[in-house]
Amino acid sequence: MKEKLPIFLMLIGIPGSGKSFWVKNNVKNRDFVVVSSDATRKQLTGNVSDLSRDEEMWELVKERVVENLSQGKNVLLDATNVNGFYRRQFIDGLPPCKLQAKRFSIDLEEAKQRVKKDIEQKRDRSHVPMPVIERMFEQYRNFCRPKDLEKEGFEVIEKI
Repeated sequence: MKEKLPIFLMLIGIPGSGKSFWVKNNVKNRDFVVVSSDATRKQLTGNVSDLSRDEEMWELVKERVVENLSQGKNVLLDATNVNGFYRRQFIDGLPPCKLQAKRFSIDLEEAKQRVKKDIEQKRDRSHVPMPVIERMFEQYRNFCRPKDLEKEGFEVIEKI
């Protein structure tokens, strides 16, 4: 009998696009280990917006993903993942798994308003500068189309 491969689900979207909100409201009872760059950053630095240890944070995120996939567990990565170079670098060296991507499209101004509102309401979220969100939006728009993700080896999924 052929062994079933675990799923590696990469969320892809700019800050404010609803990735973490979606996880919170849709993945509770699912069979996924959730690995979050924001949660890992907060664990290392005490502040979700502190980028001072980001290299170490990404090493730890990848280590957690690899460990869980190696144990046959499905893993969901909650991070922006809009840069194709870094996406491909991240999936390089993963144990055998089924690659899936879930895209979160949003209007740029709506995303910026969500981030601004969260910060004003002192929600525990990364304080991403607006020019960074704008740059990520361009990366998302230009390099996160389903055909681009499929070329990287991902099955683009809409529903889970």
